[in-house]
Parts: sequence; C-alpha cells; structure tokens
Amino acid sequence: MRKLSLALLVISLTHSSVAAAQDEPLPAPPLEPAPAQPLLAPAPQLAPAQPPPVIVQPVPPPRLVLVHPVPPRNGIHFNPLGIALGVIGIGYERVFGAHISLRLEGQYTRNWYTGNNVWGAGGSLRPYVFFFRPAPGGMYISPFASVAYAQGESGMASARGVGWSVGGTIGYSWLLGRLVNLRAGAGVQYLSMEVSGESTYGQTRIGMKGVLPALDLSLGFVF
Repeated sequence: MRKLSLALLVISLTHSSVAAAQDEPLPAPPLEPAPAQPLLAPAPQLAPAQPPPVIVQPVPPPRLVLVHPVPPRNGIHFNPLGIALGVIGIGYERVFGAHISLRLEGQYTRNWYTGNNVWGAGGSLRPYVFFFRPAPGGMYISPFASVAYAQGESGMASARGVGWSVGGTIGYSWLLGRLVNLRAGAGVQYLSMEVSGESTYGQTRIGMKGVLPALDLSLGFVF
C-alpha cells in the first residue's frame, strides 16, 4: 500500500513538472542579422533649367525727320509790268521733275505810250531751271523764245509782219505761302520786231531790231 502511494506521488510530481514545463514559454529563436543592402549612390540632383539670357538691345533715340511739303506743280502767271506797258500776257507753267518747269505764254500787245498805232499777238515758250531749291522756288535761269504778229501805222505809213525774239534771264522766285509766286529777273535778248510796209514815199520799215535788255517780272497763283 505504501508502495502504491509512493508511486502515485511520483506520477503526480512528474505530471506537475511536465505541465509546468509546458506552461513556460519557449525561448525565442535568435534573430539573424538582415543581409546588408548594397549602398546605392544618390541620384544626381539636376539643376533646374535656366532660361536663356535676355539680351537687351539699346534703343536708339527717336530721329526727328523733317517732312517738307510738296511744292506746287502748276501755276498761272502774268507780268504786271507788261500790262503797264501795254503787253497783256498770261502763261501756264508746269513743273517737271525736281528743278525744271516749262511755261507756255500768250500775249496781246497794244502800245498806247507812242504815237504809232501798233498792235500784235503772239506767244512764247520758256523753261526754268531752278538751283538750290525744288521748283518753282529759289534762284533760276530761264532761256526763252517768242514769236508775234504785229501790225502798225505811223503817220502816212503802215506795215504788218511777223517778229521774234530770243534771250535769257536769271532771277529769283519767291513762294509766298501756298498760293502766290513772285519772280524777278533780268537778262538780255535779241529782238527782231521790224516789219516792212508802205508809205507815201514808197517802201518803209517800222519797228526795231537788235540786242536789248530783258526784264522778267511775273506774279502768279500756284497750286
């Protein structure tokens, strides 16, 4: 009986030891170090894109441009001195190019200051060449040619025929505003206004011929 009790006690102790051993936590397995990761080179840092440099060109100062008005190209002219001497003439002038113009003029002559009854009608053609300024202003030189029919009576004689003259003048032309043109000049001409006629004494000649001064005075309206 004692042997049986002793055996049970041994079994009981053994069972308690096994139970206690089962209740105790198992020790954690040792941690193995993680494999070393290769060190990666840091990615290069890209610099932000820079905008292209702005080149500022110096701005030149504004240029002052003088705009000259366009000179008139047409004109109607007359000679106030000729009217005083009995020569009524009117001419049309046209500008061609920068320094050249051409005038065509018609005239009627009635000499009131002599005792002779003389009248005539004719025309003239004269170019103008202007210097230093655009036409029709400034200094000019002007050759001319004219032709006229004349008829006259002197006492007991009468005559009729054709006369002519050629010459040239040099002068200056002023543009007064935009409408008025005044010219004055002087020169020389060869005049042949001598015509043949009849008188109570036979054949006669009336008029004049030779080298004479030429005056150029005209007042015009330009446009």
